[in-house]
Amino acid sequence: MKENNLRGTICLLITACVWGSGLIAQKLGMVHMGPLLFNGSRMFIASMVLLPAALISSARSGFYSRERTMAVLAIDNSFNGNIEDEAGRIIKKRRRDILIGGIICGLFTAVGAGVQQIGINMVSVGKAGFLTTLYVILVPVIGIVLGRKVDLKLWVCVIVALIGFALLSLNKDAGGVSLGDLIIVLSALFFAIQINAVGIYSPRTNPLLLSMIQMFICGVTNIAVSIFTENPSLIQIFNGIKPLMYSALFPGALCFTLQIIGQKRTNPTIASLIMSTEAIFSMIFGVLLLGEHMTNRELLGCAIIFIATAFAQVPIKKKKRTNAD
Repeated sequence: MKENNLRGTICLLITACVWGSGLIAQKLGMVHMGPLLFNGSRMFIASMVLLPAALISSARSGFYSRERTMAVLAIDNSFNGNIEDEAGRIIKKRRRDILIGGIICGLFTAVGAGVQQIGINMVSVGKAGFLTTLYVILVPVIGIVLGRKVDLKLWVCVIVALIGFALLSLNKDAGGVSLGDLIIVLSALFFAIQINAVGIYSPRTNPLLLSMIQMFICGVTNIAVSIFTENPSLIQIFNGIKPLMYSALFPGALCFTLQIIGQKRTNPTIASLIMSTEAIFSMIFGVLLLGEHMTNRELLGCAIIFIATAFAQVPIKKKKRTNAD
């Protein structure tokens, strides 16, 4: 179990670091094309890159093999029914889960990543990174819909995060919060929903196959919308091929897969905490590669947001009852 936790932690830490650098590529890519065309193209390319590996992984695992499932049932002493019928039922359910799970995760990814891509063109990479990490707090809040309980500590963290958001985003000269900031926060909401969906379907499916279908749905959806809103062309894609390919291969194919593998091996709250470090990496890369900077007030807002999101994931130890109690 400890070995699995370590592997999951490493997968998620790599994911956070590369996602942080990916925001740079996302910003540079929009010099040549619209945000939805860029996001859709990178996700579609990533899904095609993953397709062979996903099919091989699925075949080797035997997860969708009737024969392998029958063999497992045959050695299960607690099962007394018809092995062939039960294997058929299990395989049918697994195929339904991968299809439904891939579509659901893909659609939420399409909205979250597409909206983020639009917003990142309006704000700095560092600010976008920290505003996006608000999904860490939103993940358990959205979990309320799934019947999960939310304690007082989380609501305190939400209030603290809002204070950080105010320091980071409120601008007296601009008359309030910028549209770009609000758009990034909206993307964080959909990323939180996507993470909850991945948490539901990743234990039931093959991780690579789920990742591939998720990115394919996201890519096709964003490209379809871009056709009606951005007047896309192949020339735009060729001109921005370098940031597009980097974004597709690393933050796309590699990281969305590592996210699913990591979440499968790691406690959901710990997974969210690790992935929230993406914000720190994005700010570092923004400073080093784009020469971006923040005011002291904005840096304080970033720090408060990070503290709130980090503390939200720290479990409260309950006191054990003694006989005297």
